[in-house]
Amino acid sequence: DVGPPQTLNNGVVLVRNSQRGRFFVELLLEKTRWGHTIQHDQGAFDETVLEVLELERRAAELTLAAAEPAHRAVAPYESHCLLPLLPSIEGPRPRGPLS
Repeated sequence: DVGPPQTLNNGVVLVRNSQRGRFFVELLLEKTRWGHTIQHDQGAFDETVLEVLELERRAAELTLAAAEPAHRAVAPYESHCLLPLLPSIEGPRPRGPLS
């Protein structure tokens, strides 16, 4: 359970030793250079989860579109959560879709 402004808790994470699991860890480790993000490593973890979920959603969309040509695609995840994760001179950025 989380409440605002908390996010996923990555205190303990189990990752399957598979191609997907290793890909997730690689994406996460790429973000370790970010530094100074809100809640230390938490933001990088959250953004990685969102990126991987988006990749899986796109793969499912392609499969569904091939099976059902009339299927309408859902709008992609465009890193809307990324800016509030990073500190700014003005203080915390607002949450929600970017304008």
